[in-house]
Amino acid sequence: MPRQPAALPIGVEVHPSAPNKVRCIVCFRMDPHTAGKWMLQGSISKHLNSDVHKQHVRQHQEEEEENIHRHEVLMNTYSGASADTRINSFSIPEKTLHPSISQSTVGFSNADIDEIRDHFLEPLDIHDEEDERSKLEAEAYNIYMQAMEEELEEAAEDDTNTNVVEMMCQMGIDSEDNTGIDFENLVLPTAAIDNNMDYSPYPNKLTMLLDIMDNLPRLRLSTNHFKFILWLLKQAGVQQVPSYDSFRKVQKDLTHLCGSEPVKCTSFLGNRFYVNDPREAIKRQFANPEVAPHINLYPEETTGPISEVWQAERWKEFDSSNLTPMYSNNGKQFYVNEVAMLHDNRLVIPLLWLKRDGILHADCNVVEVTSGGTWIRQSTVQSIRADEFEINYLDIIESMPNKRIPWIDASTVPTMPNPKRQLVGEDEDLYVVMIPVWADDVSGNKSKQYNKHINLYMENSNLPGHLLQQEFLVNFLSTSPNATSPEQFAEIRNIVNETQKNPIRCYNAHTKRKCRIILRVPSLPADNPQQSEEACHIGGQGNKFCRRCHAGGTQKEQETDIGYHSLFSTGVVRSAAETREVLELQLKAAMSGISSRVEEIQTWTGTKDKITQHWVEILLQKANDHRNANPGVTSDDRVAELTKWLDSQPGDKMNPLLDIAGLDPTKDTPVEILHTILLGIIKYAWLMFHSKLSEEQQRLFTARLQSTDTSGLSIPPIRAAYMMQYKNNLIGKHFKSLMQTMVFHLHDLTTATEFEVVKAIGELGAMLGFLKSETWINIWYHDLEIRIGNVLDAFSAVDPHKISCKIKLHLLPHLIEDCRRYGPAIHNSSVHNDTRHCKHWVNNKSVIAKSVVKLQDKYVLGRLCEILSQSVKVVEDPDYILTVEKFTLGVDKHPDFDMPVLQRPEGNKPSAKFVVVKPEDILFAVSVQHDCRLARCTATGSRVVRQERRDTSRHIAVIDHVDDDNFVINTHALHNAVLLRELLPRNLTEPKPIHQDRQAYHFEVATRYRVGQEEKRKSTAEKCKTTMAAKKQAQELREAEMNRTSNLDGSWSYIQKGNKRIRS
Repeated sequence: MPRQPAALPIGVEVHPSAPNKVRCIVCFRMDPHTAGKWMLQGSISKHLNSDVHKQHVRQHQEEEEENIHRHEVLMNTYSGASADTRINSFSIPEKTLHPSISQSTVGFSNADIDEIRDHFLEPLDIHDEEDERSKLEAEAYNIYMQAMEEELEEAAEDDTNTNVVEMMCQMGIDSEDNTGIDFENLVLPTAAIDNNMDYSPYPNKLTMLLDIMDNLPRLRLSTNHFKFILWLLKQAGVQQVPSYDSFRKVQKDLTHLCGSEPVKCTSFLGNRFYVNDPREAIKRQFANPEVAPHINLYPEETTGPISEVWQAERWKEFDSSNLTPMYSNNGKQFYVNEVAMLHDNRLVIPLLWLKRDGILHADCNVVEVTSGGTWIRQSTVQSIRADEFEINYLDIIESMPNKRIPWIDASTVPTMPNPKRQLVGEDEDLYVVMIPVWADDVSGNKSKQYNKHINLYMENSNLPGHLLQQEFLVNFLSTSPNATSPEQFAEIRNIVNETQKNPIRCYNAHTKRKCRIILRVPSLPADNPQQSEEACHIGGQGNKFCRRCHAGGTQKEQETDIGYHSLFSTGVVRSAAETREVLELQLKAAMSGISSRVEEIQTWTGTKDKITQHWVEILLQKANDHRNANPGVTSDDRVAELTKWLDSQPGDKMNPLLDIAGLDPTKDTPVEILHTILLGIIKYAWLMFHSKLSEEQQRLFTARLQSTDTSGLSIPPIRAAYMMQYKNNLIGKHFKSLMQTMVFHLHDLTTATEFEVVKAIGELGAMLGFLKSETWINIWYHDLEIRIGNVLDAFSAVDPHKISCKIKLHLLPHLIEDCRRYGPAIHNSSVHNDTRHCKHWVNNKSVIAKSVVKLQDKYVLGRLCEILSQSVKVVEDPDYILTVEKFTLGVDKHPDFDMPVLQRPEGNKPSAKFVVVKPEDILFAVSVQHDCRLARCTATGSRVVRQERRDTSRHIAVIDHVDDDNFVINTHALHNAVLLRELLPRNLTEPKPIHQDRQAYHFEVATRYRVGQEEKRKSTAEKCKTTMAAKKQAQELREAEMNRTSNLDGSWSYIQKGNKRIRS
């Protein structure tokens, strides 16, 4: 009888495919890569008695005790009193990124359900078959239209679909126009015979429509397609359909009449490319009656939210003469630094035109007229509304004797008239427009084969940020596979500087006046490598790795306590003047012919420019040639001769961006949140997390992520299996979803330090999505500083080396200054949120509603349960009433997530659990997530897998929630983040620093960092030694092989190798 195998100890599991192998469950959970590996069954007893196993058991017991304590604290959080939601200061902004919601205060009280039914629902009438048929037809029509809208919305999410229908609707070409003509009859003969000036410069309406269709940016028609359309129109009986050739001739004539041709350019390096003149784009925007009214021309000071760049500090850094210098009223221009008279006969000198809370003002010096008739300029500054100005300088000087103002001290007043008047005609206004210009490297091929092109774009930042998300207002400037971005920037620099002397002449469709435009470049948005190039920076791998400041140093300097701590904050800022001096120093050093001097300057300063480097290499060669040909010439004479030669060479000697007035590339390269946040710190956290998961843990996380409630998140459906399968190839939209949801699914899968990283980046990401905030000025910057510090400290706890090798982490503190100068960081993102109007009510969505309770405003947080309608109407929206299930807001934050909690109230009385409101009383939707950590929900549920839009027999595991009572308000969500924080009490959203004394914590981490770096250097040295030995051995064998020779008779010869005789 065979011997029975011994029973396995408790806590040991058998390998599913190899019965002779086992592993310790506790050690696998604590250390899956070493102590938790599979081992032979005979080795398990030795493992159980080892010190490593005992240590893991102790750690496991401590974690279990901590989890029990955390669970008790969590239960106390939900059992606490409810927070007060009676907030009087809450208001809905007029314009937000998402659809606006009515602010009506009319609502229903907590009435009895029977009263509601009697009040809103009429008794049933006698059955009428015809009436029922008509109602069914109307309902079927509504269902059909809803399905069509849903299909259009789903199709709009696909980038390959066109926006033709949307663009035609915006142009007024809808399914029915005002005359009732059906859309199908749009191209009847009446569309072709309207030969009048209404469609000038087109010959008729049909030609105009064909030209619009032929130029739709998302629907490019081939020649064959277009010829087929013309043939189809003729077959349909449409009159005066042009031939293909005649239509192209009309387009060519229109291009010559009102279009613009790309300008051929040749850089100083000989590369040829074409540029679309930005002046032409600005002309079209001012002449467009749909765009011109939205152009803001003055900086603004506001006591409310800062939502636009002109409300931030960047515009105010320009001198008043470099901003829009005048205000025009009834054909009179009031320039800065010119005397003007007000309605009350006071004399003033406007110094700066700016808006204050939306109203145009001027900061002025008052001019006093003495009893002797002389004029004195006062030093005090007063703010005066623009509508108080009546007489400008030109009219005043005409009324003065001898056309001269009797200043008591002419040296105290500026030159009058303003020199800027010479740039415009007698009846022209003068404005300044800011155009951020950015470069990007893209592929010029439609296939996957990469064909690098450098593209340049611009936008008119005088327009509101929500309009700049439209591709219609993003202007393409140039592209080239050969010319670098500095070469292309040089042409844009020339155009911008040309407008300082010869402003753009155009027509302002808003004021209906002729005007002139001066261009200025306030910023250079781009990804981090491109911005380093624009700032003449050596890059993120240099010792001084920051383009904005002098943070960094040698590896030894960064490992010191002070050096390591300095990486967590901004250092000594760089400047354009300093950069120019360093580049000139590099050119002088190159004239000595010693390349090491140039490299030393670049290493210690972190300044390196592509154009300067081109000349450096030429000068090094010339200096060496000159020294060899003229050995007796002194170094100073050689430098003087090469300097003279360099000055005589055409083209730029350094970055052309340094020559744009008012632009400092070292400061005006704001941190771009797509590459720094989504593709930066969130990507780091995702890699840190998924790389340590076992296959079983990956399946559990996938089930949790797929079960996420996406209501109130404004994100596409989560494809968790796809994200886990291609975990190393995710893109921005995936990281955006993970940033908002990942934190709820990590329990039992990460360590405490790793969880802090995910939680910190979620809090920071939600804050950077703010577009408007009533509390921006008071607390926003303070909260932002704390959240950035928490992200950096959390990463350093996991990996102390991260801050010194990832420039995107160090750039986070620079975000604070960028937000002060440029406004919300989301404006610097190259990813535009796809916002759509909400067209349907959705059941089970968490909402915040407003009701009237005892004549006091109170905000109810709850879940939309049902939508009731008295009748179905086809022509207009029916009258709805909504039932909202109320939830109680906890007074404390969740101990793990640091988020507010919601709990279903106790009791069976309907008035205590439900509230009935009108649709306009719903303020906004909010994202909430079930507290699975508290309920310990498991993946015991299942969901049918759909393939080819049909259900299959396959199922996937999903989370089965244990209860429906406890929820967490997702403060990591971007959607309605501002509104949520304005409504909730401050103590539920206020961030807390992870470490109060950050410097002491950084000194502690620096110690671990030095130890880790020393161990890494030793390991690297050993690997290098082993590699060198292997290479040496391979080289010896290769030499022996090459020394092998063959005799003429075919016999082998032999060579002596040490004590061995080897046949060769």
